[in-house]
Amino acid sequence: MTVKTLVTLPRSLVNFHLRTPLLSLAGTTLLVPMLGALVTAIRGGEEFSLLEWRFGLWMWGLSLLLLGVYFVIRHRVKRAITFYLLVSFAGVPLGAVILAGGFRAFAAHLGAAGAGWLGAGLMIGLITLPWAVRARRAWFQGALEAGHLSESLDEDKAQWDPRQDNRYVEEDPRIARPGCLMRLLPWVGPAIGASLSDVFGRATGLTIGSLLFVFIGYGVFYFKLRYVFTNLLEFRRLERDLGRPIVLLSDREFQRQSRSAS
Repeated sequence: MTVKTLVTLPRSLVNFHLRTPLLSLAGTTLLVPMLGALVTAIRGGEEFSLLEWRFGLWMWGLSLLLLGVYFVIRHRVKRAITFYLLVSFAGVPLGAVILAGGFRAFAAHLGAAGAGWLGAGLMIGLITLPWAVRARRAWFQGALEAGHLSESLDEDKAQWDPRQDNRYVEEDPRIARPGCLMRLLPWVGPAIGASLSDVFGRATGLTIGSLLFVFIGYGVFYFKLRYVFTNLLEFRRLERDLGRPIVLLSDREFQRQSRSAS
């Protein structure tokens, strides 16, 4: 798997719709037992039981439920704003598992006082969200006028094509032709993590590992909130300007346009 594979969006909206819940289910299936066992190891336990971390089990169950729901409604979502809200919500279970699992490990290692200060710092970080949303909205409007989203909106039909969303990333030469380090990082990353205890000591290695999970989970939630508010506000604005709801360009219409263009 390459970086470009992760950022390239499926040409089919049905596959686009199912991609995030599938990744969320795969991620929670892998991380719930791993992060739960990490806390057990920090506390000095000998054996981990999945029942010890019920929140993780609930998130795994939610990811499974969401995959089933999204599979049922995958052909029924017509409005663009609804589509983006559903895409955002699909990744919540995975983000919650990463954030909560890392936070539990940090609290088990450094105690409730340290975890409290960390939680307060994360909450303070949310204060910057309105400015981040404002900057993202300006970027969205610029991309819609003269950037990669300029072909996404058909104003006459009030249709939106989400397949252009990541085009600016897909065409980035750093993504299309990654260097040797970027190609090797997914494979050597686990080895680097395993060697933290040898380089910094076990206690420091656990702290770094726990914080890494916390910040990854926090980043997922932060950017999802920015994504949700940006799309919600911008599509509301576009719909007010057009005077009607914006619907999705269906897979059938996309294929027809592709054949006529070729």
